Amino acid sequence: MNPTFKQVTKTRYVQLISELAQEIFVQHYTKLTPKVAAALADKYQSDILTDDEIHSGVINYFLIYLGTEPVGYFALDLGPAGAMCLSRLFLKEKARGQGIGRSIVAYAQKLAEGDGRSRLYMRVWARDLRPRALPKSAASARPRQPPWRSCPAPRWTSRPGRSCGGKRKIWRYTMKFLHLADLHLGKRVNGFDMLEDQRFILEQILTLCEKHGVEAVVIAGDIYDTPVPPAAACTLLDWFLTQLAARRIPVLAVSGNHDSAERLDFASSLLAEQNVHIAGRFTGCPKQVVLNDRHGPIEFTLLPFVRAATVRHYLPDADITDYDSAVGAALAVCEPAAPRRVLVAHQMVVSGVCPPQLSGSETAPLTVGTVDSIDAARFAGFCYAALGHIHRAQRVGIDAVRYAGAPLCYHLDECGMQKSVTLVRVGKRGVEKIEQLPLTPRRAMRHLTGPLARLTARPTDTEDYIWATLTDPTPLPDAMAQLRAAYPNAMRLDYLPQGEVAHPLDMTQAMRGKPFVELFQDFFTKMNGRPLTVEEIVAVKRLREEASKSE
Repeated sequence: MNPTFKQVTKTRYVQLISELAQEIFVQHYTKLTPKVAAALADKYQSDILTDDEIHSGVINYFLIYLGTEPVGYFALDLGPAGAMCLSRLFLKEKARGQGIGRSIVAYAQKLAEGDGRSRLYMRVWARDLRPRALPKSAASARPRQPPWRSCPAPRWTSRPGRSCGGKRKIWRYTMKFLHLADLHLGKRVNGFDMLEDQRFILEQILTLCEKHGVEAVVIAGDIYDTPVPPAAACTLLDWFLTQLAARRIPVLAVSGNHDSAERLDFASSLLAEQNVHIAGRFTGCPKQVVLNDRHGPIEFTLLPFVRAATVRHYLPDADITDYDSAVGAALAVCEPAAPRRVLVAHQMVVSGVCPPQLSGSETAPLTVGTVDSIDAARFAGFCYAALGHIHRAQRVGIDAVRYAGAPLCYHLDECGMQKSVTLVRVGKRGVEKIEQLPLTPRRAMRHLTGPLARLTARPTDTEDYIWATLTDPTPLPDAMAQLRAAYPNAMRLDYLPQGEVAHPLDMTQAMRGKPFVELFQDFFTKMNGRPLTVEEIVAVKRLREEASKSE
């Protein structure tokens, strides 16, 4: 099993290093009594001392994992210019002799090279060195400072255009938060309950939080799919928030146009005690939550979904002429509590006159044109705007104004779309890095095209959600049954004979608003390859009238 490494940035990981030191020191310093070895660990590797070293900006600690189990730790000292020191390498006894040391050296070398450092070295206790373990070049090496001795390090050429003395670009102690939106818990797609798929993706998001050391989770609206969600959806949200709270990860969420603002506000004060901050209703001023990192406070401004009339009700003296000015007035009442500000909102945002790319599953009045929209220029005072409502992940004008997109495909026209969540790193001067972390669904949503016989002959990935477009010359009466025999989760069936436009098999959309005679004529033409004659049309009308009288 290959080891994995996690940089230590959170308090719980600092405490874990202290706990590992207590165990490993007893295993390693066998000439000492367990009590003395534990005291040594408490003196030289306490959580307070480790935290002070991390905050110095010179020493960076990394945990070593085999699978999900932490088995040790090491540190990288960034003291000398152009060099890096690998130190404080401690492993549990059961993890030794598995080549972990080589993996650590390779990992450290990669980081050093990426930071423009041309030398990697180690410091070890001189009395622990054995002549057979030393290369010839190190045999005559003079000690840096007793009792330490420098071992020769691998060397490489620095990357072109980067100097060893340049500004360091990695290992900054920054705020990292995950930007989510449009969970739509409790949603059904083409009659299929998506609850299990949603739990699967939320578990994956929790794993990403652990892997990337996430320090906050932002949810930009449409938490539920309906204002009155089913009980199972409420239970799922409760589970997700509980998991985040157990990991001591703050949550910052706002309501969307699909949510009931009042229901989301229930017990919000109690939840805030667990660092779960939810802004459901707009009551005259957006909720402001301040979190801290090494560089000081970061303000999160939580603006729930609002309408112009709502803002005008609470701010009657504000100059509100349209949707854009209403949001501007709502943000104007906020007094900045920190120089670094993050906005969480659920609105239709445009850059100039350019609307965002829609994906087909946005079902709100906001999607009709750009009248009810906000110009991204309104967010100029924020270092990042975490947006919700649009289900396709994308930026709006600039990188720092973004839609996270929905974590799952909620419409058939989203087949093949890569879903993701957004990882944002905020440094001393604002956003340093924005990264899309891909998500893998429980079942993919695919679009298949071809004759029914070919599609069902050799089915693959049969548990996927399927949208099939059949190219057979005429509709088959039991086509959906045959398709679901091969693909149990088939959602939709269309026909697309050569030279024609696709027609849905269920005809739900096509039938809406059409007279009975016209519908019958379309069906007759499809089945017989010719239209009804005038006499036949008259006969159909007569039969329909007689049937209506008897109803």
